[in-house]
Amino acid sequence: MTDYNDELNEKDKLEQENFLLKSKIVIKGGDFQKFSDIDPEIENQFLKNIMAFEEGEVKPVHEIWSQEELKAEIKRREIEENC
Repeated sequence: MTDYNDELNEKDKLEQENFLLKSKIVIKGGDFQKFSDIDPEIENQFLKNIMAFEEGEVKPVHEIWSQEELKAEIKRREIEENC
């Protein structure tokens, strides 16, 4: 017995995966509107990037840099902008 997915071509598989990724995003509170047709491969990469971003660990700046490091970085950027 052949699996249904074995009968799908690559484009159909990508479209199914895209639908699944969109569904996961919508469940988490996201929203999608269809504006135009987009290549399934590009859409797939875009959706994967969204999922990676949303699932990434978010840390406040003060947990990444100490107060002194943060002040030094702000000062460095101000100097860089003024040059």
